[in-house]
Amino acid sequence: MARAASEHGPVDQKLVECRKSIDETDQQIVRLLNQRAKIVAEVGQIKKAARMPVTVPAREQQVLDQVRQMGSAGPLPATVLRRIYETIVHEMRSWEEALTHE
Repeated sequence: MARAASEHGPVDQKLVECRKSIDETDQQIVRLLNQRAKIVAEVGQIKKAARMPVTVPAREQQVLDQVRQMGSAGPLPATVLRRIYETIVHEMRSWEEALTHE
């Protein structure tokens, strides 16, 4: 039993390192999502002042197409990135709508 536990030592250490990298990456992602949200809020103010609609389907499609192109090198398939971004775009749009109605 003790031998099996010691054999996993390097594996456990590698997992700790990988998880630490994931945590650091998650911090960066959250920071960037909040940065994106600040820009979305500014865009919402501009649209509200100009009496423009929150939703601009052509722009949303452009964002999704750009993500697909940027993600073509992988390792995530472009379809997965697109689904992730569809969620991001949806949530940002909903948040922008809420802000414009405050």
